[in-house]
Formats: sequence, structure tokens, C-alpha cells
Amino acid sequence: MNYQEAVIHTNEMLDLLVKNASRFPPVVFYTPKELGRLGMLSMGHILIPASDLRWSKQTDTGITHFRSGMSPEEDQLIPSLYRYIQPWSSEFEDPSRVWNKYAMKRTEANSQNQRLTLEDLEDSWD
Repeated sequence: MNYQEAVIHTNEMLDLLVKNASRFPPVVFYTPKELGRLGMLSMGHILIPASDLRWSKQTDTGITHFRSGMSPEEDQLIPSLYRYIQPWSSEFEDPSRVWNKYAMKRTEANSQNQRLTLEDLEDSWD
């Protein structure tokens, strides 16, 4: 087998891959596994861009899950990891919130001449 045959063979094999995007519209990838799809998450934008409309021409059901652009008018979103990963700014906000809550409880306990217990502080953090 020479190099040219290997290239053609590789291209044909790529066409047969199950997760090849040219064979399936994005809804197959981003629909949850509970509904029988792949349940993949996107690290890109959560709205489906208009450039993905080219995949809808391969189906006979019409456009049911594509956006006409990147505006949030229709609110059809794809799952994104950004929904599940907290932003880095929360690494500063959460401790600040907990320490402020602790300071308030400590001053309240000091004014009542009491000690703070673990039960008093349990609701301060997640």
C-alpha cells in the first residue's frame, strides 16, 4: 500500500466514525445521555452559531435546534462546562463572604459573652 492509498483509506475511515460531525447535527452531541444522545459538554459559546446551519441541510426534519445567530433571543442553549465550573473570581468572593459572616457571628458571640461552636459556623460555607 503506497502513501496515496493510505490517505484515501484514512479519509474513508474518518467518514465512518460515529462521532464525526459531518454525519450528525450538533444536537446529537449536546443532548443529554438520558435522552439517548452523547451528552457532551462544550467549552465554547453556549449558543449555537449560525455557521452550524450547514449541518441542518443533511436532515429532512428541518431546523429544530439551531440558532440564527449568537443573540439570546430564542434562548436555545447547548450545555457548556462554563455552567458547571465556577469563575476564578469566586475563589476570592466565597472566602470573603465566609470570613465576613464569621466576623459578624464572633462579634455577636462576644457581645453575649459566649463562645462560638462548630454548629454555629456550619451554615457559613457550602
